[in-house]
Amino acid sequence: MPHQSSLFSLPVDFISFGSGSSGNCYYLRHGDYGLLIDLGVGVRRFLKDFSAYGCNINQVKAVLLTHDHLDHVRAAGNFSQKLHWPIYATEPVFAGIRRNPIIRRKVPDEYAHFIHHGEPFQLGPFTIESFPVPHDASDNSGYFITCDGISFCLITDAGTETPDICHYVARAQYLVIESNHDPDMLASGPYPLPLQHRIRSGRGHLSNPQCAELLRQHVNPDLLDGLWLCHLSQENNRPELAVATATQALADLPLRCAPVALRRVQPTGPYILSEK
Repeated sequence: MPHQSSLFSLPVDFISFGSGSSGNCYYLRHGDYGLLIDLGVGVRRFLKDFSAYGCNINQVKAVLLTHDHLDHVRAAGNFSQKLHWPIYATEPVFAGIRRNPIIRRKVPDEYAHFIHHGEPFQLGPFTIESFPVPHDASDNSGYFITCDGISFCLITDAGTETPDICHYVARAQYLVIESNHDPDMLASGPYPLPLQHRIRSGRGHLSNPQCAELLRQHVNPDLLDGLWLCHLSQENNRPELAVATATQALADLPLRCAPVALRRVQPTGPYILSEK
């Protein structure tokens, strides 16, 4: 199981600095090399939380973007311009950012690095594989990351499961996966029908039951040491409901870890990820 601790003393550390429609940002650190996945939280909030957790901004060496929706890329241009952080994403994601008039600070061309699904690449101690995830964005990447004997997978904003998603879920020692909404809460909630249809579509978001069934069928009980549920809807979900749905589906599997719901607007962690 992952250990929650304020001490950065073991090989790889993981913190979520926000997970949901208000902003998404995840941090992996190995030694002096820090890697962010998504940078959709506000600049001031990120800096405040990052400092409060004892993190060193100078250790951030690169940023991976999953897709071009604002809640995943809001601060990417700002930090790439001011701190010269290299940003990694597929070419369609950068094109989507350039087209979006709401994103005032774009990623400068010299800091925009194109990646390609299925082609592993190296950033410091991290080996990274991206794979396509269905969502109504210009493009969307899941990430499978290995470092110092651990494997970490992040899948968010996924409309449905795919063979790629199932493949990487089965390979993950540590897994962050979307459990966005409860179907009954969505149907009876405040969202208009067109938005409900978008969320339920194959290019929308995984529901609690969809996530739970995917986990039940594809996680490897002999490998999985950490499981986090991400991108929970504020209006159409509750952390305890998402966790209960996943826990019930996984009850018959001999897992060494229990699912944890990542907080929407506050940090969760840090967790120390240990080699098996």
